Formats: sequence, structure tokens, C-alpha cells
Amino acid sequence: MRASPRDTTLQVTPSIRLNGPRYLSVRYDLVSHSRALWHPTWNSDRTVTVDLRTGAVLRPVDHPAPSAHGPAGLSTLGELLREFGAGTCFADGRPLQLDAGALENAAIQFALTGRHLEVLPDGPALGLETACGQPTISIPYQRLGGFLRPDLLSAVAGPSPS
Repeated sequence: MRASPRDTTLQVTPSIRLNGPRYLSVRYDLVSHSRALWHPTWNSDRTVTVDLRTGAVLRPVDHPAPSAHGPAGLSTLGELLREFGAGTCFADGRPLQLDAGALENAAIQFALTGRHLEVLPDGPALGLETACGQPTISIPYQRLGGFLRPDLLSAVAGPSPS
């Protein structure tokens, strides 16, 4: 029996990760179902964060502080993915192809929550095996002071203790 395009479906499940007061962050879980060819690591998730004051959409590249767009900032992100990525391919020290392009081409997705930043790195897009897929790695805001934009961090994590 030959598979037809009707044998493949894409299920999209949205979940609100943060609902104000400044930002709305939604995660969309995309699950492909196919009778012809399919593997669970091919599922991917996307996020959308909107600044509720301006209506602007924050792309992945808009989340980091300007200083974090260079090699040092991306190295910090790689270290955080290793530290908080227990049980994923990101925790075992494999080299990542983590450059500014990863933020531009959506190889890394960010979702804001009330407690932490959800990072959804696409393993194959970052030079890892297909089996690594796209895990969710939760990083506490208090560990992101040098990485996230300060205005974004203060809006979701509150003011820094003095």
C-alpha cells in the first residue's frame, strides 16, 4: 500500500507559558503523524513571545543582551545548556555549532515562564545527531543575568535583590 499525503498529519498544541503583565509567551508543540515515515525526534516546537506594551514579536535573536550575541555570550549559553540539560545530548559535552546564526535561523527557541527560561535547542541544527531531537531545557532566571536582555529579565524575574 502506498502512502499518500493524507496519511500524514501535523498536530499543533499551543500552551501559554507566560501571560503578562509585560510579555505573552506561547509554546507550540508540533507533532507529526505519518504512516509512511516518521520518528519522534522529528517533532519540533516553536515559541512566540509578544511584548504586550508594543505588540512587537520577540524573535529568538531578540532575547539575549547585545553583548551575548558574540562568542563569549554564546559560549555562556552552551555552558548553561550543558549544566541544565541533564538527560539530553547537550549535557554530555559534545561540541555544539553554536553561533549567531543559531539565534537567527530559529535553531534555538526561547519561551518565558514565571520561574525560568525554557530553551528549546534543535540538536541536529546545532551539529548533534538527529536522535538528540529538540529537548526542553529549563534555566533559572537568576543564572541568566549575563545572557538575557536586562529589561526582559527584570520584567519576568522581578528586580534584582540589593
